[in-house]
Amino acid sequence: MAHYKPYVNMLTFTELEWLRGKHDAAAGEDRKMLGRILRKYGPDKLKLQPD
Repeated sequence: MAHYKPYVNMLTFTELEWLRGKHDAAAGEDRKMLGRILRKYGPDKLKLQPD
């Protein structure tokens, strides 16, 4: 149960694509925070560009 995330995959496709675009264009702390949001609320298998 330690890995149970009831809030996973809560983003709509439009929200996910918008946040991904912002993440890919961001740098520094903004990029890290957007990555954390996407990993928390996006799909489990989400692949992001490395920081």
